[in-house]
Amino acid sequence: MIKIGSKVSFEGLTGYVIKIEIDPIEECEVNFEAKESVFYTVRVYKKFYMYGYADFVRSENDLTLVE
Repeated sequence: MIKIGSKVSFEGLTGYVIKIEIDPIEECEVNFEAKESVFYTVRVYKKFYMYGYADFVRSENDLTLVE
């Protein structure tokens, strides 16, 4: 299970989950969105990024948990 602070990899990059969010349009969609459409913000640290990091938003299907 991916949680805030989990180390994950995607597209050859490795970073840490810093935010988890859903975006339902109507109240009745909250339960479905929480199970099916969760978006993760992953922070990747590299010296060449401005400020030393960059944030990426990915779905759970795009992420691999790094142990």
